[in-house]
Amino acid sequence: MITGWQWPDGFVCVSCVRHGVKRRGRCPGCNDDRPLPGIDDQRQPVCVDCAGITTSFMCTTCGAEGELWFAHICLRCSLRRRLGVVLDGGAGTVNPSLAPLMEALVAMGDPWPGLVWLGAAHVQRRLVAVATGEVALSHEGIDSLPGGQGREYLRELLVAHHVLPARDKFLAAYERWGIERLDSIDDGDDRQQIRAYLRWRHHRELSARAQVAPLTASMVAVARRRTNAGLTLLAWLRARHSSLARCTQSDLDAWFATASNPRGANDFIVWAIRHQRCPPLTIPKLKRASPTVGPQDERLQLLRRLLSDDELGFGDRVAGCLVLLLAQPVTRIASLRLTDIDNDNGQLSIRFGDDPVAVPEALATLVVALIDRRPNMGTAANLASPWLFPGQAPGQHVQPTQLSRRLVRLGVTTAGRQAAMHQLIADVPAPVLARTLGYHPQTTARRAAEQGTNWAAYAALKARQTAST
Repeated sequence: MITGWQWPDGFVCVSCVRHGVKRRGRCPGCNDDRPLPGIDDQRQPVCVDCAGITTSFMCTTCGAEGELWFAHICLRCSLRRRLGVVLDGGAGTVNPSLAPLMEALVAMGDPWPGLVWLGAAHVQRRLVAVATGEVALSHEGIDSLPGGQGREYLRELLVAHHVLPARDKFLAAYERWGIERLDSIDDGDDRQQIRAYLRWRHHRELSARAQVAPLTASMVAVARRRTNAGLTLLAWLRARHSSLARCTQSDLDAWFATASNPRGANDFIVWAIRHQRCPPLTIPKLKRASPTVGPQDERLQLLRRLLSDDELGFGDRVAGCLVLLLAQPVTRIASLRLTDIDNDNGQLSIRFGDDPVAVPEALATLVVALIDRRPNMGTAANLASPWLFPGQAPGQHVQPTQLSRRLVRLGVTTAGRQAAMHQLIADVPAPVLARTLGYHPQTTARRAAEQGTNWAAYAALKARQTAST
């Protein structure tokens, strides 16, 4: 690797050289569009010829002028050369099955992250194992590699570039977790009950959902929590010299009176009763608490800041506005696709439910700017992402938990979303909100009833309009 150069002003370290070569534009001296690593007498960036720099930054492989890596070879050609070695299938050429991955990596807007990634020893070992056939090029083969996020990143890269078939990563993770969880249960009867619960309750439901749309991390997390809560209940019953089959109403009442989180096992109890794995018991009802609604003046003040503060990132500004203006949950915002957004002669609308929602001009301007400057683009992970909020993982949108943490730091909280919902319920009929904002009709109807909104008048008005037409 080159460590420095001797320029007209003396020795220049590699960091300064890299910084200078990355600076590109039209040279004020010769008017050519090229890298501008030098400085003229007016302290203006100029090309090597105008600066009198004798070092050549021309790649000896492709002829492009720019940052060099090894032996006067540019970053892109260096990346291609390294990949050719790492992805060699054993015959002196790249494994044909991995050619799409290689081309995607080489096509990145900035090849430097690819060189850094490829420089990690564990990445090289995984790629060599797959390229040589030591590890099968399949999901099962990738599963056999050492665990960690690096393995899943490689899998998602292979899926994103059609080297591996797509599969729901959260469903696969849940299946692996289920096997490990069952292996950790010592009591045979408890293991049998949990195995049936996993298979016939959660795995069946998650598999069906995955056929309709990709699962989310929260869906799998709920299934895990409910399974662990059911296992806690079984252990608690065993400590009382009872079991699920012999559980009595007094046992169940005691569980809800003494357990730290008894409601967590509700789903397991309902499933057990329905499938006659325990007697037909009665679960104590819990009064639904009204959501905490934040002050409207604080919501509006924060909304004004998000619309006007140019020091904030476009992604956080758009996401925060969708929460505080249209009461959208972060999980739905994170999974918005570019196809959900329509720009009809300057009128921008976003589809959350059945009908598109027209957004105000100020927010529309931010959305358009975000589309043009989406983060995490230009790498092999997201050469052409369909998401409005691309994530760092290949082909994935941003994780809702990550987006939520960023919004909370700005002051955008659940209380603010509930304040937005409160205002929308007061201004718009509940059925319309449910249809346009993607909420369940019962949710908006319940909130309208809690706020005392009279939707009977709206229903009568609609009836009269229908009759008049």
